[in-house]
Amino acid sequence: MGRPVAKAFGKLKNVIPRSMSKEVTDSLLKLSCDSDWGVRRPAAWSLGELQLSIPKDMNREVLQQLLVLCDDYVSGVRARAVLSLGKLAAIIPEDMNEEVIKRTLVLSRDFDWLVRRPAADAIGNLKNIIPKSAEKDVLNRILEMSDDREWGVKQKALNSIGRLNEIIPGDMMKKIIVKLLKLTEDANEIIKVASIRTLRDIGNRLTGDENNAVVERLIELSFDLDWIVRRSCALAIGELKNIRENLKTDVVERLLCLCDDNDWSVRDASARALGGMVKVIPRSMAKEVIDKLISLTDDFDPSVRDSASRSLTRLKGIVPKTMKDTVKGII
Repeated sequence: MGRPVAKAFGKLKNVIPRSMSKEVTDSLLKLSCDSDWGVRRPAAWSLGELQLSIPKDMNREVLQQLLVLCDDYVSGVRARAVLSLGKLAAIIPEDMNEEVIKRTLVLSRDFDWLVRRPAADAIGNLKNIIPKSAEKDVLNRILEMSDDREWGVKQKALNSIGRLNEIIPGDMMKKIIVKLLKLTEDANEIIKVASIRTLRDIGNRLTGDENNAVVERLIELSFDLDWIVRRSCALAIGELKNIRENLKTDVVERLLCLCDDNDWSVRDASARALGGMVKVIPRSMAKEVIDKLISLTDDFDPSVRDSASRSLTRLKGIVPKTMKDTVKGII
C-alpha cells in the first residue's frame, strides 16, 4: 500500500486541509525512508509537490531528507529528490543554500540521464538561492549540460540558462550567445526551439554585435518549415529591445510577412511581437504595420484578433493621424 499512498499525497496536494499538513508531511517522511525504493521514489516526488503546504517548522527536516535521498542507490529516487529540491526553492533556509546547490551540481553529473535532466531543471528553479561565489560554477555547468548527449537534458539545461538570465555576468554573455546560436542548428527540432526560447529570455541583455548576430539568425530561422520554430522566432524577435537601425526594417518586414502565415499561432505571435516594438518600427513603416494589425482584427482565429487589438493599443502613439479614428473604433 505504501507506493500508491505516497503518490496520492502529491496528487491530492490542493485538497489537503491545513490542519492535516503536519500529519501528511510526517507520513511522507516515513515513506521516504521505506526499504522499498518503489515507495521512496513517489514519496520524494510528493514532498516536492506539497511545497508551501509543508509546516514551516518541518521545512528543514524535509529538505535534509531530500538531500539524503539525493544519495539513494536507485536513480529514480535521486531523480525525484533533486526535482523536489528545485520545487521547494522558496522554503530553503539560507544556511542550507550552499549544500543544496553543491548536491544539485553533483547530480548534474550523474551517470543516468534521467537524473541529470531533473538536476538541470532544478538549477533554474534554484536561481534565487545560488551563492554569489558559486554563480560562475553553476553557469559553466549548465552551459556544459546544453551539450549533453541526451536531448532531454539539453532541453532542460537551455530552459535553465534562460531562467538564470539575471545572474549571467557580462563577460560570459558572448560565450553563451555563441553556444545558443550553434544549438539553433541542432537537428532535433525540440532543441532548436528551446535555443530560440532561451535567446528570447535573455534578449533584453543583448547589445552590439551579439544582438545583430541573434537578430539575423532569428530572421533566417523564421523561414523554417516547422510552425513551432517560426512562432518561437516571432516571439523572440519581439523581446529584442536593442535592434540596430540597419536591421529594424528587415525585422519589421519579416514580422509583417509572418502575420500572413498559414498557421494561426504564428500570426498570433507576430501580432503580439509588433505590439512590443514601438521603438523599433521605422516611422516610414508605421502605416503598413497599423494596416496589417487592423486586418488581423478580422482574423478567423479569436486569439489572433485579440493580439492584434492589444498591439494596436500598445502602438497608439505611432498611429498616423489619418488612421486614428479607424483604430479608435477597434480598440
